[in-house]
Amino acid sequence: MNQKQIVDMKKYKERKEKARELLLSIPSPTMANINLVNDLNAIEGVTITGLDVEIKDSNAATKAHDVLEIYLTPLTAEVLKIKISKWKYLFYKPYNSTMEEVMERSEAMIEELEKLPADCVNYSLNMAIKNFKIFPSYSEIYGILKPHYERRLFYQNKIITKLDQLQ
Repeated sequence: MNQKQIVDMKKYKERKEKARELLLSIPSPTMANINLVNDLNAIEGVTITGLDVEIKDSNAATKAHDVLEIYLTPLTAEVLKIKISKWKYLFYKPYNSTMEEVMERSEAMIEELEKLPADCVNYSLNMAIKNFKIFPSYSEIYGILKPHYERRLFYQNKIITKLDQLQ
């Protein structure tokens, strides 16, 4: 790797860390989605009304895509491991499960959750602690964050489609 690539990689990591901090500072994924729409509407040439997305040119579409990437930034695997490792003390293990199985389930859950937005994951993990007695499955965790995450995916698909059409 040359010096420029190293500098670019550091800048990329710094941007991702700032995006994570921003997402985790927002009280809920619902508020994050409202902020996302406001941020997108602040871009000249982008208008979001409900589920209707209007983009005037490729420059506006590129800016919208960059903003959306911030709202899709995931937690790091290390942070997820710390959060989920505490779960073995907060939940009953599923009936007839060994601690080894619980740990394997945790690893699989971490692999999937590290692909999803930080605020949505953090929210769903906190809600799971409040609402489940037995160690939850991935589908139960995903069910909590699904509406928030899928709204962002909807906007992402619309913006990518517009970018493709404009280029």
